[in-house]
Amino acid sequence: MAAGLGPILLNVLFQGVMVGFSEEMVFRPAVHLPLGLQMIRKDGMAPPSGGRRSVLSPAMLVTALLFGLYHMTNVAFGAPVIAAAAQSAFAAFIGLLLGFYYERSRDYIGAAVLHNALDVSGYLAALLVAR
Repeated sequence: MAAGLGPILLNVLFQGVMVGFSEEMVFRPAVHLPLGLQMIRKDGMAPPSGGRRSVLSPAMLVTALLFGLYHMTNVAFGAPVIAAAAQSAFAAFIGLLLGFYYERSRDYIGAAVLHNALDVSGYLAALLVAR
């Protein structure tokens, strides 16, 4: 920890407050919700699912895919392509989990808090491994 505690605390604060809320604002209420509403029939009913509620909705899958692809932009900031692709795959998986939570709760704040917790724990785990 040669850089000192200040930059670490600033990064934890940034990861723990800004990233999750901003990304969730883009991907849940602005992408996931409208996609889900587009898939409701004109009579107000959801499309038939054979009597069962689908575990993975098309809105959830498309949003998770877009969330994963969004993380490929890290290549433009100097990340190696393979590292960005791995992060994108992981982000898509996390996007599915957050989408599952959001679709059942419609709780954007809760999804953002979960997102923040994942980001902070990942950052702290990377610090511990790098020691």
